[in-house]
Amino acid sequence: MDLSEVYTESDADKLLVTNIQTKLSIVLELMSKDADVQKILGDVKCAVQDAHDTLSQHSVIGVAKEVHDSNGTCNGQDHHGNGSLTVEEIDVPQGDKVASETVQTISRELTAAISQIHDFVLSLGKESRAVDFSSDSNGLSHKIDEFSVTYNKVLCSNVSLGDFIFDLSTVLAIASEIRFNVLGYNSSVAEINSSECIDKVILPENKVNQNDSSEGRYQNGCAHISIPTSNSEGADDGNMVSEYESKQTSNISMEVLEDLKLEKENLATDLSLCTENLEMTKSQLYETEQLLEEAKSQLASAQKSNSLAETQLKCMAESYRSLETRAKKLETEVIHLREKIETLESELQDEKISHHDASARCKELEDQLKMNGKCSVCSADDNDLKNKQDKELAAAAEKLAECQETIFLLGKQLKALHPQNR
Repeated sequence: MDLSEVYTESDADKLLVTNIQTKLSIVLELMSKDADVQKILGDVKCAVQDAHDTLSQHSVIGVAKEVHDSNGTCNGQDHHGNGSLTVEEIDVPQGDKVASETVQTISRELTAAISQIHDFVLSLGKESRAVDFSSDSNGLSHKIDEFSVTYNKVLCSNVSLGDFIFDLSTVLAIASEIRFNVLGYNSSVAEINSSECIDKVILPENKVNQNDSSEGRYQNGCAHISIPTSNSEGADDGNMVSEYESKQTSNISMEVLEDLKLEKENLATDLSLCTENLEMTKSQLYETEQLLEEAKSQLASAQKSNSLAETQLKCMAESYRSLETRAKKLETEVIHLREKIETLESELQDEKISHHDASARCKELEDQLKMNGKCSVCSADDNDLKNKQDKELAAAAEKLAECQETIFLLGKQLKALHPQNR
């Protein structure tokens, strides 16, 4: 039946739906290139299941908020951008009935959360087409279109939230294969454990659920009565999300600042080490230069010594050559003297032979004189013979004296030549 009365949500109900929106926003924003799709899908399912369990405990006529997608229709009724949807009270299927008159509708805040998921998937498709033109080949655009149809059916309560989650998981699985940046996050950003963030959000939600007596039902049919949306509620939701995002950004900024400080300290340490190494290198360079100067001076001294040694070697070579020349001359003189000695020795032998002959002749003459002296009567011929013999004896004696003198001189020359030969 048609409803003409506007239902105002309680503060606890608004906080509950805001927490659901925050959880879904956190899950979607924390996606990165290397994000685990199964984990993300599990987080989304847990968030939606928590909302389902909370809202299923109460029976209420809910309101649905129109989505920004102009393609969504419900039982021939178009959704307009005035922030309102119509609601209709219908019976719940047999498997979900608590009582025979229980009805199930979609609340305005849950519709807003589903709309955010749908807007995110549409932006995901646009970004995939802008980054990777081959994404259509993976069927991402087709799956997004199917997801939009399922989204419209969920708003009209023609399908369950399970089908909506299933189509969402299919789109995210295909998008994870493409691996592009989502909402400005990339693989270089430190990943935050999304399950921990969701657990932190669930804690205050459980406290609200204990005292929650607000009305809320899932709608199984289309809505026909429009209910306006409170501007203050939307502002509160946006403020909570923006405040959480600012906290997350500040946390990330603090982490980046700590990393920068640590990197600065490391760079300062490295700079000090490099400065010390530079000073050590300079001192080593100075010592090396000193050693080089000493080596150069030693090299100059060695070169001078080498030059002096070469000069001495040249002098010694000249002296050796002069000595060789003198030795050759002396050898020639020795050979000449040997020849002269041999000549003198032969002459000496001849003189000795002559001397021996002269001595023999002298003895013969003396014998003859003795024999002649015994004869008193000698003839004139004997006197002449005697005079002749005397003359011969005198000549032989004179010749003997000359031979002796020659032998003496030859002996002195031989004595003088023997030391030189030695």
